Amino acid sequence: MGKARYAELHCRSNFSFLEGASHPEELVERGVEIGLTAAALTDRDGLYGAVRFAKAAKPTRLAAIVGVELTLDVPERSRLVILAENEAGYANLARAISHAQLRGKKRDARARLSDFENSADGLIVLSGSQHGYVEEALVRGDVAGAASRAATLRDIFPGRFYFELQHHLRPEDARLVLAQVELAERLGLPYVATNGAAYARREDARLCDVLTCVKAKTDL
Repeated sequence: MGKARYAELHCRSNFSFLEGASHPEELVERGVEIGLTAAALTDRDGLYGAVRFAKAAKPTRLAAIVGVELTLDVPERSRLVILAENEAGYANLARAISHAQLRGKKRDARARLSDFENSADGLIVLSGSQHGYVEEALVRGDVAGAASRAATLRDIFPGRFYFELQHHLRPEDARLVLAQVELAERLGLPYVATNGAAYARREDARLCDVLTCVKAKTDL
């Protein structure tokens, strides 16, 4: 697989936008039960559950990673996953979220890559998988455009930008993962395997369905 570097982020969960059916404390409890060593809570455009998540994880062996799934101010409204590596990263992350929220409106944050030009220290960036800025171009078949976007992110976050691979057994997932890996290898960029968890336990799936219906304004 060339010189690409690999890592594994076991779980990345969203607690906001009616996309998460488990509380942060439940995610930590379940993560400990199944032997995870780290998990990231990546709310959409905010740090809504971060404090509860960190407090719940503190007495356990689970490393709680604080992050956000930030919506970009581009026509396709694609996203980036941004994780705080240290205190400087947390400060830069909070600043970027503030810029995005002030630029948009409630539930319509609008981040720009220029927000990070002088404040990218301490931040680790994942491409966002199927909703990502790079992947949006890949799905359209615009490989050159995807490469250009990935190169821009590589330059803004040197050594801290990763392609994010997710496979949830949907027919399109394998094709996207293959395209991501091929592009990552070509650009000499690392990639990370994540699991986009929407709930902690199997029995929570029904609640997740209900929340999805509320969000979509439909019924079960």
